[in-house]
Amino acid sequence: MRVLVSLVLVLFLTSCTTRKQSIGNFSEKEASELAIILLLNQQVTEWNNGNLDGFMEAYWKSDSLLFITATSTRKGWQSVYDSYRKNYFKTESTRGILKFEVLEFYPLNQQNNEILVLGKWEVNKEEKISSGKFSLIMKQIEGKWRIIVDHTW
Repeated sequence: MRVLVSLVLVLFLTSCTTRKQSIGNFSEKEASELAIILLLNQQVTEWNNGNLDGFMEAYWKSDSLLFITATSTRKGWQSVYDSYRKNYFKTESTRGILKFEVLEFYPLNQQNNEILVLGKWEVNKEEKISSGKFSLIMKQIEGKWRIIVDHTW
């Protein structure tokens, strides 16, 4: 699966010659959505393999990153990393199996470099399933999509 995702990304990136050009049969909007879906799928893979560092690659590595839940707000990449490590990455049973379902995309500007992503998440921990929704503000930073705001409930 990792090889397939990498191959799709390589083909996608090498076929891009300018920002406003359509890529293959994909519009710029569709190509952005595909890249975001691939990034989130990679996040799920990294989580389920127990690789917190790989999971965190999707997040903007900045003190300005925001992570908002029903009970708290965290600011900064390191704070989010530490919270995940403490609450989920002690053992495989505390981490569980993660699933995402992306539901909708909403471009936030005409440059199509900031997109609101709405979806659902689920973590299956042995006999207990937790689930909820998320809204992510994704931004293209240095040519890569990154989560700059994560609102999970």
